[in-house]
Amino acid sequence: MDYFLDPDFASLFHFRFSYLKVIFVNFLLFFFSIYQSVRAKKDLLSSQKEFDAGFSNIK
Repeated sequence: MDYFLDPDFASLFHFRFSYLKVIFVNFLLFFFSIYQSVRAKKDLLSSQKEFDAGFSNIK
């Protein structure tokens, strides 16, 4: 029995592979969006500290 020549098996395998690929891409996008928001928050906090330090020098 050659499973690779069976069209039902091949379509099932292709469907499973594409389904897993979509889930994997969604997880990557999810983690990348979390990473971007954390990085933006850190940039905002560091720029706020620089802003406060600049004002303390003026006073």
